[in-house]
Amino acid sequence: MSTRLRFGTSLAAGMLFLGASCVGIMGSDEPEFDVELLEGARCSVTYSPSTAWSNGDGTGGAVVSVSFSASVPLNGWAVTWAFPGTQKISSLWDGQLSQVGHEVKVVNASWNRSLASGARMEFGFVLRFQGEHVAPTQFSLNGLECNGSQPPSPPSPPSSSSPCPGPVPDGYTFIAGQSDFGRNSYIEYLPGDLPIIISAPHGGYLAPDEIPAQPGAVRDGGSQEYARLVYEYLVKRTGKRPHLVINHLTRNRLQANSNRDVSTAGNKYAGIAWDEYHAYLRAATSWVASACGKGHYFDLHTNGHAEGWVELGMAISSAQLNLADQALDVQSIRDNATIRSLASRGGASFVELVRGPTSLGGLLDAAGIKVVPSPTFAGPGDGGFFNGGFNVRQYGSRNGGVVDSTQIESHFSYVNAGRQAREAYADKLTTAIISFVETHYGFNLDIR
Repeated sequence: MSTRLRFGTSLAAGMLFLGASCVGIMGSDEPEFDVELLEGARCSVTYSPSTAWSNGDGTGGAVVSVSFSASVPLNGWAVTWAFPGTQKISSLWDGQLSQVGHEVKVVNASWNRSLASGARMEFGFVLRFQGEHVAPTQFSLNGLECNGSQPPSPPSPPSSSSPCPGPVPDGYTFIAGQSDFGRNSYIEYLPGDLPIIISAPHGGYLAPDEIPAQPGAVRDGGSQEYARLVYEYLVKRTGKRPHLVINHLTRNRLQANSNRDVSTAGNKYAGIAWDEYHAYLRAATSWVASACGKGHYFDLHTNGHAEGWVELGMAISSAQLNLADQALDVQSIRDNATIRSLASRGGASFVELVRGPTSLGGLLDAAGIKVVPSPTFAGPGDGGFFNGGFNVRQYGSRNGGVVDSTQIESHFSYVNAGRQAREAYADKLTTAIISFVETHYGFNLDIR
């Protein structure tokens, strides 16, 4: 015997919601969805606050993990709880939020609607509060009472099949899959256990008064959203997590892909956020170097160039990419590239790594994405092209080390033309990243 429950995706016209960290208005004409729970269904919830609660500044973050068991999957989910204190969620990802006073409801996004029996899903958020943060203890999934809050489990040691069985760097205390936030939750680090690092430095939404706006700095629309999609797809495809670093501040408050002086314009609080962002990137690259021995960092952006292509920046200029293969494959260009370590390992040629069929551009090209450099577009010619900014030059291997880097400038037509287009692009990008890393670094990542 089953119980049919009906949930609407809005509490009232104009209710504020946040999905994938994007603020919008949930209208009264939003469709409702039906969910079905069979007798004997079970759910459990883990509420994992970040270590930022110890800052005592009235901000922090948490990740909510929900496990579900029944004879049929859920086609749409809603998690509800009540905060015991003054907590107010200011930003949420991987779901849609409505909060009235203490009462909180998070429903699925369009892309994570299905929840199979035995599966686990997660969403996370940033919140503000007064006084002491007291974690909620009672949760419901589609009206079914769950077992409540449980402390996060300690990280499991790497298995023999782990791509990164090496030692954790000294002083590294982060837990894979558990977000850590800086001051006021402006910066987020989601640690991983893959030899892959992802960052989104220009996709934030927070605009605090304590950091004045800088003129001319425009947000990379959709960059945080597709970064999180790539993260989720990598988890699903590999069973493990990449490292993810997010700047939640708007770009005109913090340009996290520039040096400190340019990024902060001398503001104290922007300076703290910049320091935290780059400390998280250093932690991630240090972990990959130590535990994996090699890896790749992808810095995700959005571009609006008229050519409509995805641009892959490796500190190789437009003029250099416009050269013939023989002229491109010279020591001076190889040594200055952010993939210097990979190019020196004696596998594929430098030209193959930059624009051959098994390069990242080649793999995206084969998937129908317009991209430069690639076999189709070896160089940008006179077209617009970003060849890599501060982050990939700082944390790639051009100055030594074993972690390489690529700045991915995805054209807005791939990431800002609706959720369906963004998901399709993120899926192709994830497939290309996995294939590129497996082919050129020798890791076995895809478990599908």
